[in-house]
Amino acid sequence: MDKEEIVQIARKIGTFETSILPYEDCCTVFTPRHPRLRPLPGEVERAEEALDIETMVKAAVDGIERVQVNL
Repeated sequence: MDKEEIVQIARKIGTFETSILPYEDCCTVFTPRHPRLRPLPGEVERAEEALDIETMVKAAVDGIERVQVNL
């Protein structure tokens, strides 16, 4: 779909007005002030080692919400 199709659907299902509210999204909350744009592979691997991937995946799967939209 292109942007106009998505906007039309959002208007139809009643989510468009909410989507254009001027609130900060998570990107601005979690983005560091000075992100490292070209980290070295070792730096990335060390950062990933600190993550509990299994727990994160389980939380994501457990938090799934299914919504049926009838157009």
